[in-house]
Amino acid sequence: MSKRRRSSQSSPSSQGSRSSRSSRDNRHDRRKSAKSESDFARPGRRDGGRDSEHVNPATAKAKAETEAQIRAWLDAAIAPPTRQATGEIALDPWQEQVLAALMAGESVVVDAPTTAGKTRAVEVFFRAKLNDPLFRAAYTTPVKSLSNDKLREFRAMFGSENVGIATGDIKENLHAPIVVATLESYRNSLLGVEPDLGRTLVVFDEYHYLQDESRGSSWEEALILTPQGCQILLLSASVANAEQFTEWLREIHPHRPCRLVRTEKRPVPLVDLVFHGGHWLLPNTLPSGSMRPPQPGRPDAPVRQETIAERAEGLMALGLTPTIVYCGRRLACETMAAMICRHLSPLSPEEAERIGASLAASQEEFRGLSFISPQLRQMLQVYGVGYHHSGLAAPARMAVEALVKDGLLRFCAATMGLSLGINFSVRSALIADYQRPGELGFTDYAPSEVLQMLGRAGRRGKDAVGFSLWPSPVAYKRLGNAQRDRITSRLRSDPTTFLGLVGRGFSLRAIENFYSKSFRRFTDQGIDLSLMTKSRLVKKLSERDLPCDSPAAAVAAFWNKQESPCTGCRLRAKCHPILKAKSAGSLAALHVHLHKIGALNADESLSNFGSIARYFPQAGGLVMARLIADRQITPDNLSRAVELAASMTLARFKEPGTDARYRLPFGEYGVEDMLLQMYPYELFPEVYDPPFRQRTYPVIREYNPAAGYVVREWIQGMPWKDLIANTTHEHYGTGDVMSLILRSATYLQSMVQAGIPQLADLAKDLRSIMLREPLSFVLAI
Repeated sequence: MSKRRRSSQSSPSSQGSRSSRSSRDNRHDRRKSAKSESDFARPGRRDGGRDSEHVNPATAKAKAETEAQIRAWLDAAIAPPTRQATGEIALDPWQEQVLAALMAGESVVVDAPTTAGKTRAVEVFFRAKLNDPLFRAAYTTPVKSLSNDKLREFRAMFGSENVGIATGDIKENLHAPIVVATLESYRNSLLGVEPDLGRTLVVFDEYHYLQDESRGSSWEEALILTPQGCQILLLSASVANAEQFTEWLREIHPHRPCRLVRTEKRPVPLVDLVFHGGHWLLPNTLPSGSMRPPQPGRPDAPVRQETIAERAEGLMALGLTPTIVYCGRRLACETMAAMICRHLSPLSPEEAERIGASLAASQEEFRGLSFISPQLRQMLQVYGVGYHHSGLAAPARMAVEALVKDGLLRFCAATMGLSLGINFSVRSALIADYQRPGELGFTDYAPSEVLQMLGRAGRRGKDAVGFSLWPSPVAYKRLGNAQRDRITSRLRSDPTTFLGLVGRGFSLRAIENFYSKSFRRFTDQGIDLSLMTKSRLVKKLSERDLPCDSPAAAVAAFWNKQESPCTGCRLRAKCHPILKAKSAGSLAALHVHLHKIGALNADESLSNFGSIARYFPQAGGLVMARLIADRQITPDNLSRAVELAASMTLARFKEPGTDARYRLPFGEYGVEDMLLQMYPYELFPEVYDPPFRQRTYPVIREYNPAAGYVVREWIQGMPWKDLIANTTHEHYGTGDVMSLILRSATYLQSMVQAGIPQLADLAKDLRSIMLREPLSFVLAI
């Protein structure tokens, strides 16, 4: 088999990770060398991570003051938590306010720092209501890993029979009193394309995701669609305009009081330490001039990984571990962890034994060790150092997360995702660089992301303070004063949402009313979110006798050069400029577009295509629905359709290993043409990569024919080990393969949910084949 990787230069985000084959191979060789057992041996230098042996008097004084203060903090007696008569930890006053509001039937917006205990009052409320036969709660999260983490926590607290889960991959025990759900699954249930959860309380954890460029619209839609009878609880540490958001919630859910509960006090305060002159120093002890910006011509580049790694021993000597070291890129996490190991002594036998016991438990529970490489296992068990990123298989990530949660690792190098995915805290946190990969290339950390990452420092009940570690004064100056972001609306005109509303029986007037309730409209009253309706056109033209019932359908047909009431209409010269101007608004333009592609009938009902498309919220879902409606996807080629689905779920710049002879079913360029037709740039700029370098035109971001090869080999029975060997490399890992297969399988789930004749039963069977071990094991956890 001739194995290849795609070499397209189509995406700016690919430029940071893509180079020639020979350059990549050289890096791979260096990476293997860095991870070899001999390379973990400690170098001769043992200066505790000092960058300079010479210490001037000012620095020496600052060092003495800082280390004395650190010792005082570490020696401080940590008062045990106050317990109630039942033995449970007592709530803080602000948590009591949250609980009282929930018990009174109010909705609540909680604004509290990371690790302050935002979910504690929720847990107490759940326990109080669990035996109420009418109580039904949904706990929504922004990412699947956090959903899985909450699922395990809640099942341990309330029993497995009382907690269900609803994600894109799995639906289980949906009639339980508590259901943990990803936000999109909850939103889809409200649109009628996934099972109705029928909840009386909905918790939105990390609701600041509403401002996420690509996913924020789903949060806004979910809040608007949540039934008026539901209580709503919103939790976040990263929203500067929580008052404004509370006012909006009161406006769209006027029949239930909504209370804002705020606390600015962290249970464990954060303290900054800045590395300067070979030592970790408190900012107020830094010698004068140390905060000067770099000299002209000297970029304020991040401190080198090797330099940060050299300081690991010094951090241990100061008692500042366990420490999370955040790195922007996956490979940087792995190299950072390997470098740190080189500067540490091995663990004591007792420490190694505790880590070994945790890994053994992970293996028994979810086969964690089966997905951990020998190099990572050596780091964990010999040096107490790990790494964590989305390229790792889910069981491997969970095994590392368990070690981090239990405080068994001295250092863990991780991407920002670790700070979002699980509930944990450490003694100190360090951000090693300034950027992370984004949808349009590398992007600076947002202030809310900096706060989220550093907020993991400080363990309640264990530490008097948590430490934010800054590897240089420049880093401290650049990121150390991060302030919370104001939430802004990211509402966009989504075809699945529009079709879902029509499918639920919404009239055009009701759809306008839905969008008028948006946070976007709340903060910008001047925005036009109205549709092209006959009554509005009658008023504009001062004409009652219009030949069309749906101006949007008529003009769409006319612009498509199809039979239309507009043809020969005496009012066309006067009417069409109005319609053209109206269609410049995003919502009205979407309405016309759905008519142009045939998703809506002239009477504004769903066509057969539209009825199918509402069940496909995935990237490229309109293309899949069109092919199903046109009967181009049949029982005979269903597995090939999943290859197509895979191609529409993988970012263009990703490069899984593939076979040079592989060709995507349905025609590689024909599929891209369909994507361009269904998702024109003018309406859906968010699904495109903009022009970059030599490429002078935008391209669909999530379209990668190579993904079809990965899924084809898996469906045809290739063993997991062979699949991983054939398709992964240092920039495309086991976790990526798992994610690709799971996302592709959601298209089959949509076929089942839509009840498509002749396909639904076969889709269910094929999904079971795709989700065999080890995927079935991942879903079970």
